[in-house]
Amino acid sequence: MFSYKLSLLLPVLFVACQQPPTTPAVDMAAEDAAIRSVIDQMYSNIEAQDFDAVATICTDDWVFFDNAGSILTLQELASFFAENITEHTIEISNIELVVSDDATVAWVSMEEDTEYLFRGEPMSEHALFTGGLVKEADGWKVGHLHRSVRIEQAVEEEM
Repeated sequence: MFSYKLSLLLPVLFVACQQPPTTPAVDMAAEDAAIRSVIDQMYSNIEAQDFDAVATICTDDWVFFDNAGSILTLQELASFFAENITEHTIEISNIELVVSDDATVAWVSMEEDTEYLFRGEPMSEHALFTGGLVKEADGWKVGHLHRSVRIEQAVEEEM
């Protein structure tokens, strides 16, 4: 009798084990809002040159690719700002996000209008930024940013 009942359960157990695991539904609106908050924090803190605060929303291996082809760590970017940049204002616009279906990776593009003093000389630039974010245990983190300026603007600045 015992083996008869067990034999009836085996097909049910087999089918149950073959079902793909269900993934919890992702609230994309909440993920979008969380990512936009991280982007806002990043630029507010860069504008204030508070790179300790910037570090809290970046991955440990964060890198910045600038329009001149340099690749900077967060510490190197902070040093560059400390030595060269004052009176910095940043306006971010046209933020576009793409979030993976499982909400573990996101890509962003946005425009930046910035004014600052570079070694005492006033500068004004319009740039396009792209970046990658990853979702870690404590929330979204920026993994990298890439900055591009129009070639005409870069040439004008060198003259």
